[in-house]
Amino acid sequence: MTAPFCGGRLTTARGQANLLAVAVAFLLVVSAVGATLGLAAAAFADADRPATDRHAATSATARLVAADGSLAVRENVLRAEAVDAVDATTVVASAPVLRDRAFRVELDDRVLAARGDADGVTHRRIVTVAETTTRTRHVSRAVTLPRRTARIRFDFANANVERVRVNGRVVLARPSGLRGTVAVDVRRRATLRVTFEGTGTVRLTTFPTRTRKARLEVTVGE
Repeated sequence: MTAPFCGGRLTTARGQANLLAVAVAFLLVVSAVGATLGLAAAAFADADRPATDRHAATSATARLVAADGSLAVRENVLRAEAVDAVDATTVVASAPVLRDRAFRVELDDRVLAARGDADGVTHRRIVTVAETTTRTRHVSRAVTLPRRTARIRFDFANANVERVRVNGRVVLARPSGLRGTVAVDVRRRATLRVTFEGTGTVRLTTFPTRTRKARLEVTVGE
């Protein structure tokens, strides 16, 4: 007896096997491509992180020394009192770029503020730190004041003075006599000669500013 013809079934089975092999190969290729892209993305992120940190450190430093910032008297000149009181919250308020980052702010190796484990990119800048003090004296005739005070405060409680001059220029005058406490803005970089027309003793207060150079460092890390 002649065996039945099975060629059609063999062909169908062979085709199904080929399709299965193609599907498996496709899945392997997709997986390999996905893994490669994932590694590439991770490598790209790792390579891009230092540049991002560097930008954040540079930007934060610029904001901390900006004239309109909370730490500066004017651009690149920091107030000593503000520096002493600074903390992480103040730093972030001045430099929002640090809001979601670990950072450390130092002044001449003294840590002013820190948050997290900042071990990344450091940006350095030479700044001036200005410290303002108060000096009071009692004068009756004339006095020469050294530079570095931008304001003079006069108290006339124990005097009868009609006119006050600074370097020959009349800054205060009242024919019936000056009264109370009055402040006058002056040139900080000039030596000042203050003279009075009248009698009694004037209480005179100045606010000299001493400055020093310092190294400001901002370190930013993830």
